[in-house]
Amino acid sequence: MAPLALARRRSLAVAGAEAPVIVHGNHDALHQALRNLVENAINHTAEGTTVEIAVGARPQRLSIRDHGPGVAPRPRMLFQRFWRADRASSRGAGLGLAIVQRIATAMAQGLPWRMPRAAGPCFILEF
Repeated sequence: MAPLALARRRSLAVAGAEAPVIVHGNHDALHQALRNLVENAINHTAEGTTVEIAVGARPQRLSIRDHGPGVAPRPRMLFQRFWRADRASSRGAGLGLAIVQRIATAMAQGLPWRMPRAAGPCFILEF
């Protein structure tokens, strides 16, 4: 993900647990979910800002936060297949968050997210 972030003039920051965090599940599915969330964050945050990835041990969790403009006024639409907030953009098919939500439902405790006032959304995979 670092080459994509650098090419788009964004930074990635990873913080969290001092020791490895063990998560039981499908490696490929978890990788796909994390990749989709980080790519979305890179695509929706402004140049010169940082996408933050945090790893937590208790409870086991991954959170991805960007500093973009926030979520459209219809947040329920985020997880619908083929829906994109920016229909004028040719990037993506609108499947990323729908895929992540399905993986999160199967492997984790859903895909909660929050919208802090000072930043873009924060998506959380909690196991």
